[in-house]
Amino acid sequence: RVGYLQLRASNPAGATYAAQKALQGRPGDEAAMVLEVEAALLDASVAPAAVEALVTALRSAHPASVNGLRLAGDVAVRSKRYAEAERHYQDAFRQQASFELLQRQVSVAVLQGEAKAAVPLVEHWLAEKGEDARAREMLAELWMRKGNWKAAREQYESLIAGGNAGAGVFNNLANALLMLGEGDAVAAAEQALALAPGEVSMVDTLGWALARAGRLDEAMRHLRDARLRAPQNAEIRWHLAYVLARLGRAQEARAELQLALQGSAVEPWVGEARTLYSTLP
Repeated sequence: RVGYLQLRASNPAGATYAAQKALQGRPGDEAAMVLEVEAALLDASVAPAAVEALVTALRSAHPASVNGLRLAGDVAVRSKRYAEAERHYQDAFRQQASFELLQRQVSVAVLQGEAKAAVPLVEHWLAEKGEDARAREMLAELWMRKGNWKAAREQYESLIAGGNAGAGVFNNLANALLMLGEGDAVAAAEQALALAPGEVSMVDTLGWALARAGRLDEAMRHLRDARLRAPQNAEIRWHLAYVLARLGRAQEARAELQLALQGSAVEPWVGEARTLYSTLP
């Protein structure tokens, strides 16, 4: 218990010490061995090979341990061995289904560029377990990753109707509505910002929703605020450039676009930004 308190305090070395002290009193104790691995995973000074050795020892001492499979998956993820991690997580989930292991399976699917393949996993979880806001939000995010904005919208609206919506849900709903070109994205973005005042992503979303609604002066105020808070964010600069161009401030828009387009070749908004840049006088 002391070791996990150390982990929560971001002190993995202290957690390792606690685990080792526990193992002195009870050699081979599964909980202490799990703690030792979890601490090593969070300690940048521990070599990957040393972490692998700890997992091997845990699985050798406790071959039926779900935690051993989970941690073997975590170690594989850290080494970018995603297919191996997926196998470990699947085996652990079959042995003892949990939301934590569902999350890990979805995460590793996304890391392999297979977000759509994770959708049935989450849908099955919802069908088996009943309403689970965490899983529904995960499903919505998977649909967003695949560009299925209609399906994402349905999930976010379901969360809101069930009273399970935080700022992120309203913010993502606003973005889905913007992509679909329908609904009241401004209202959703305003609700998100009300729930998370000052959060830069929420400020940006509201500014962009106002811009797309033609409320340019209001949009400008929010987008300038967002750019000041996150000057390194290229998409915010693109949003601000769009508003500046619509207001006839071409020189300022050009300056923002030049910065926005540096190193942003793969972002989905880049095509529209380049088109705007080419039309500026």
